[in-house]
Formats: sequence, C-alpha cells, structure tokens
Amino acid sequence: MGYYLRIFAKAALLLVIISLFMPMACDMNAFDLAHSGMVEGSFTFAVYLTLFTAIAGLAVGVLLFLKKGIPFFVDTIIVILCMLGGLIPFFSNLNETGSFYQSGAYLLVISLFAAFILELGSVIVTFVKKE
Repeated sequence: MGYYLRIFAKAALLLVIISLFMPMACDMNAFDLAHSGMVEGSFTFAVYLTLFTAIAGLAVGVLLFLKKGIPFFVDTIIVILCMLGGLIPFFSNLNETGSFYQSGAYLLVISLFAAFILELGSVIVTFVKKE
C-alpha cells in the first residue's frame, strides 16, 4: 500500500507542474508573474525550485513505477522542497496588490498538500508495516 501512495504522490506533483502553467493572478501564470516585475526576485527562484523539484519527483515516480529501489528520504526531501518553493510565494508576496488568486494558485496549494499527505502516508504505512 505504501508503494501506491508514493505513486499517487507523484501524480500530485504532476498537478503541481500543470498548475504552474495555469493563471495564478492577473491572468498570468507563474512564469509570467516571475518575469513581470510585479513580485520580488525570490518569487522567481521559488517558481523554478517548484518546477524542478516536481520534475525530479516525476522522474523518481517513473523509477518507482519500474520497480527500482528508491529510498524514502529522497521522496520526502523532494516533496518538502517542492512545498517550500510553492507555498512561500503563495503566502508571502503574490497577493499584496489586493488582486484575487485564480485557479492555478488554488490547484498549486491543493496539489502540494496532497503530495505531502500522500508521501507522509506512504512513510507511515511502510514503517508501521515493518514493525
């Protein structure tokens, strides 16, 4: 069961990638916002950190699907880095102008939390099963 939870966590990371290309605020996606000058420079770093860690998570998901042995700490570090990259700009400086979030921002937060909960569940199920 822990194996399947890890695979579903990787599917949630695919939703993270999709959400970065959806409108987040002001009818712009995350990359447009990062290069528009409307937000701080740390937002650009956070967007690319989120993208690259989500892609790394998908690569690990492919290896898991091929039944390769991937340690849990690799998955956990990838998901935590992805959460930090996605949630810090969401709560810090994306909505300072008073504009409303759009669907991409909400999908990003939901998929990040889903990936984290599924990853945490897979770790708990696997380690409880071993004892």
